[in-house]
Amino acid sequence: MKRNVFTVLIIATAILSATGCKKKEKEEVVVDHALTAVTVNDLENGGYYVKAGDSFYYAPVEDKSFNPNDPQGTRIEFIASKDSETGLEDPEANHRVLAFTNWDNAIPTLYKNDQLIYKSSSGDVSNFTWERFIDEGYSIGVSGLKANGAGKIVSKEGTMYYAAGTAYQQLSQLEIPANTDIIIDSMNGTPLNNTYLSDAGTITGLSKDAGIQANVFIGTTPQQVMMNADTRLFKSTEMYKTTNFELSANGYAIVKIPDYFKSGYYLINNVGFIKYIAVDRGNDESSISLDTPYYYVDEGGNLLTYYEWADKNGMATSELHDNSKSFNESDLSINPDDYEEQASVTLDSTQENITAVIRYKYKDAGSEDNAVRNGIFPHAVLVKPDGTTKLFEQDDTLKIDQNDSYVYLRAESDTAPAGDYYVLYTNFDNIIKSLNMNYISGNADSYIHNGKDGRVSIYFEGSDAPHNISLKWEKNDRALTDIVIEAPDGTEYSMTKTPDNIIVNEAGKFTIKVPYMAAGEYTFRVKGDQLGRVWISTEESVTTVDELIGGDAVPETNADGTPVETEAETSSDGSLVEDTDSETKGKN
Repeated sequence: MKRNVFTVLIIATAILSATGCKKKEKEEVVVDHALTAVTVNDLENGGYYVKAGDSFYYAPVEDKSFNPNDPQGTRIEFIASKDSETGLEDPEANHRVLAFTNWDNAIPTLYKNDQLIYKSSSGDVSNFTWERFIDEGYSIGVSGLKANGAGKIVSKEGTMYYAAGTAYQQLSQLEIPANTDIIIDSMNGTPLNNTYLSDAGTITGLSKDAGIQANVFIGTTPQQVMMNADTRLFKSTEMYKTTNFELSANGYAIVKIPDYFKSGYYLINNVGFIKYIAVDRGNDESSISLDTPYYYVDEGGNLLTYYEWADKNGMATSELHDNSKSFNESDLSINPDDYEEQASVTLDSTQENITAVIRYKYKDAGSEDNAVRNGIFPHAVLVKPDGTTKLFEQDDTLKIDQNDSYVYLRAESDTAPAGDYYVLYTNFDNIIKSLNMNYISGNADSYIHNGKDGRVSIYFEGSDAPHNISLKWEKNDRALTDIVIEAPDGTEYSMTKTPDNIIVNEAGKFTIKVPYMAAGEYTFRVKGDQLGRVWISTEESVTTVDELIGGDAVPETNADGTPVETEAETSSDGSLVEDTDSETKGKN
């Protein structure tokens, strides 16, 4: 699993260390701040604002567990995605925490139809680091607590006390020797253990501004401390980097929000903190989750986006399929006419099995990245003549080797009645693809070749006599680019392996001679561009076996050894009679 350290070069308020445990330098108590609208003339340099209509709302950062002025404070450890500048915070790293005590009611909400504004008179405004946070709720203003071997909650190296909170204000009045642990034993008579501890080391289960009588121990000395659950804490979870922005004539930059961003809380460049809702202002947001992960780690240790993870796990959520059509097995309501991109195949008679394979890859890395970030994945469905459907599913066993860059999708049906079959495509823009159709144990003598590759299996009766195998196709101005015929006994005939067997290879027709016909399924792998309907037939050949294997044919002789003279069959007007294609014998 790839782990990266990302550096954010932003100057912000420093965190100071105190004896005993890390603490903030005590600050002057200020009144609570409310969400307040300002005008464009009030924008301060270095600040981020949410612009809703003509009003601007400042995006504050009150306190944090990391120090951007310290080189270690700029290091964000995360599991990197493909582009190495976005990813999931490393769960083994120390959690980065934001704390809001006096500014908790002043965090602005950004909707999709709002604008994020950055005001600057100097410095680089072309790179934006977005750190996504999870709301841990209200607690005492402490993070980084640990559970010791006895299950007690204790402060350790990395524990942070936030200066505006009553917890720090009360505990800072106690005499705490250096390198001494503080054990928080109980709150309001409830003994605490590790079940009350979040991943970020915050105490959970408290309501906003709740009064708390905490029993603590300094070493083994008990103390009773009064404090409040007055601090709202947020834990870092994901990391993104963007570069898109526009400059406004009003003197600020408009930071562009990627479409793939999920709703949640975001810290921008360590300076501005916002709540983002991925719908337009005024829409219903009651069902929107702010903590649905965007990044997941699968069982193989690979980092997946939400859409890759959902697609891999077969989720058909409305969000996943906003940009595509979802399908259900046995769905009789699908109308092929509703799909702009499709392929069709007609079976003239019932088959035992039909298999379709789509091979695809993106034309460029940008197209793939857009699909991964926004969940616009290729999907396809096979619609049978009776209206039932089979979904195409990814099948990595079809890859040629580990270097094969194509993705293979496969749909198979154990029943294949005669009629029209459709392959319906969704989200195959900017993709290179091919479709391979294979019919098993059938007696149809034609198929529709709408792509560049076609495959069909046809049953033939056995014969020791040489035969001509012929293919004709509807678009008779086009020639085959390749053909491989595999006999039931494994013998293979093709343009490259048996070129001397080819009798006709021209636009509209291909004929090849085989020395005998093995009984069973013959598989035809045909390549050619949009050939239309392809007909396959066989007939006994007048060419001898010796001619097919390169020997000299023995001429037929009379009793006295002279060659027997033969005459071409003619019609009544003297013209030669052309051979006609015989019907293919079907398997009963």
